[in-house]
Amino acid sequence: MPSFPHHLPSPEFVREQFLSINDLDALTSLLEIERKQLMVYIYKIEPNRRYTIFSIPKHSKGERKISVPFKSLKFIQKKLSNILQTVYEPSIQTHGFIQERSILTNAKLHSRKKYVLNLDLKDFFPSINFGRVRGLFIHHYNFSPAIATVLAQICCFDNQLPQGSPTSPIISNMICSRMDNELAKLAKRYNCIYSRYADDLTFSTSEYYFPHELARTKIVNNFTITRLGEELRDTIEDNGFRINNEKVRLQKTNERQIVTGLVVNKFPNTTRKYVRQIRAMLYAWGKFGLQPAEEEYFKKYDKKYRAPYKIKPSYKNIVRGKIAFLGMVKGKEDKVFIRYWNQLVALAPEFGKPIVPSTISAFIPPIIYTEGKTDPKHMEAALQHLKKRGTFHDLIIKFHQEEGDSGLGHDNLLKMCQNFSKTPNSEARIFLFDRDVPGNVKSRVTGKGEFKSWGNNVFSFLLPIPTHRENNADSVCIELYFEDKDLMLKDEFGRRIFLNREFSNLSGRHKSLDLICSDRNKIKSSLLEIIDSSVYDSNDQNVALSKNDFSNLILERKHPFDQVDFSAFLKIFKVIGDIISKVNANA
Repeated sequence: MPSFPHHLPSPEFVREQFLSINDLDALTSLLEIERKQLMVYIYKIEPNRRYTIFSIPKHSKGERKISVPFKSLKFIQKKLSNILQTVYEPSIQTHGFIQERSILTNAKLHSRKKYVLNLDLKDFFPSINFGRVRGLFIHHYNFSPAIATVLAQICCFDNQLPQGSPTSPIISNMICSRMDNELAKLAKRYNCIYSRYADDLTFSTSEYYFPHELARTKIVNNFTITRLGEELRDTIEDNGFRINNEKVRLQKTNERQIVTGLVVNKFPNTTRKYVRQIRAMLYAWGKFGLQPAEEEYFKKYDKKYRAPYKIKPSYKNIVRGKIAFLGMVKGKEDKVFIRYWNQLVALAPEFGKPIVPSTISAFIPPIIYTEGKTDPKHMEAALQHLKKRGTFHDLIIKFHQEEGDSGLGHDNLLKMCQNFSKTPNSEARIFLFDRDVPGNVKSRVTGKGEFKSWGNNVFSFLLPIPTHRENNADSVCIELYFEDKDLMLKDEFGRRIFLNREFSNLSGRHKSLDLICSDRNKIKSSLLEIIDSSVYDSNDQNVALSKNDFSNLILERKHPFDQVDFSAFLKIFKVIGDIISKVNANA
């Protein structure tokens, strides 16, 4: 039988050779080992001579058994693992043990979601026994029972996948393929996203309510308990796994949401505790010296259990590893990463050179300031939509987030504009005013062209006039960028946005519906006004949709609000793009 060629084999060659295995000689040739040696390693040598076995404490409670193969068997398993990595095509839901995928790619899927459901599989590797592995090779790859048995013998120990074996991660992913596909379909049915990192399963959604078919919460003795839906639980158990009920949690948007160890409320990020730990370790090293800092760390803080055969890492490498992880998550352009990296190389120059921030990126995204707190949500939703259609795909901006319920208003916006223009700014600050501002404000924030430059990278402009609002130019606010048909879309409770012209300015009654509005100031206004409160039906129920709820429905693409027309927003982003071009030209 042919063996591996002396040059590096192509993935296609490896795949073809593996799938064509029809006897033991073909298998041993592919593994580059003699048949007799393989038989000795998997059948003749006593189990206690094939593996080093020890236990480590789990994070919660109990112990986890680790079985590490001896050198010769480990070499064979690494060979087989490399072959299986070439043959196996991971599903898009799988992020553990896959090249170019990580806890970061997994966490990104669930960022900025209203609900995040996490659950763990109990005894993940041990629950995958010899029979399941053997069956995988027989039924999925059509190997003979004899070949499948030998492959399973290579991969298994004590009737299970051993933690510590090179083949266990890839085999576990292959075993989970069917479950991943079924759970992905289940998630899609309820407008959720599903992913798996090893034994860590995550579902997320931006729906108003998390689907009870997947999970629901209830209060028991002042504790919030998450109960999984029957269909979700059955799907997992039908695939031969059990759920660790102690690690099931449904996280809402108003609390810290964690996915594979990263905070995902806005974007994947490390926890504050992690960043503080790096800061403390660098401080101790710089103040007390390397050896005292190392002794203190291992005495008080290093609780990680290590295998008997592993050498304890140096304090230097632990700090470098933590900072490298911070850079992977936050990005190498992040200011915190740069600061800590530069502190590290000042203490240990052998790790590299300091990073000069200006060499990383000359572009700093401009900050957009708006009057109302809903304006950024509409602009963000519009920009996402336009980028998907190939427009403004290079436009990167940030929004100033104002705490509180009322937003900045035009007076505060003007004051901020004036104050920022008095000192140099590294990034452009762009102030966006509604067109319904008083005349004295309007004259101060408009320039000769589309925008006004205040100096020191400060700019302001009025919302451009959408084509469909040319007859109401002085009324334009961000909501009026949507056409009337989109403004009148109803949410699941029958609520919607109203326009003041829908009501009689004498009686306050709606001109065609059995509704009445008590906000007479807006009804009588000469401007076109948005009414988002104080509209009542015959049962005295308020049927007006608030501006904030309307913006959330737009941003979260909640049906039917996922069908709105964003084309009018092109004018806003064109002006912002022109300002960025001016900034870059003057840089």
